[in-house]
Amino acid sequence: MTPEQMRVAITEKVGWKPRVIDYNCVSPDKTSYCMIGTKLECEDWIAKLPAGSRFKSYTVQPCYSDPPNYPEDLNACAQFEKDAPIEYWMKLWEITGACAMSLRSQQIALVAGATATQRCEALCRVWWPERFEK
Repeated sequence: MTPEQMRVAITEKVGWKPRVIDYNCVSPDKTSYCMIGTKLECEDWIAKLPAGSRFKSYTVQPCYSDPPNYPEDLNACAQFEKDAPIEYWMKLWEITGACAMSLRSQQIALVAGATATQRCEALCRVWWPERFEK
């Protein structure tokens, strides 16, 4: 799986939902934006405009957060690792090469230092092993 395929698959599997991060005033044709702030700030801004202002026709629309980029973000990975099954940790152990190390400290260092991409690959190999079969 590519990093983008992993990002999309994990986002869908964990049930990520966008959240409103702020609001914009948007033109009727949705080609022009102005006034970013809270919903109340945007509504007040429109209400205080003089009659006849072209901005009076603007509406207040929410702006949503983007989904996490799991393969590039260790903090995002930490969210799915909270409830990760033991198979995930075993797969991460394998992917990082920790299973080939003889010293326990080397093994732990490899797993702890796993990249976000390695963590996503391990999770995807557990959840969708058929996508990695040749």
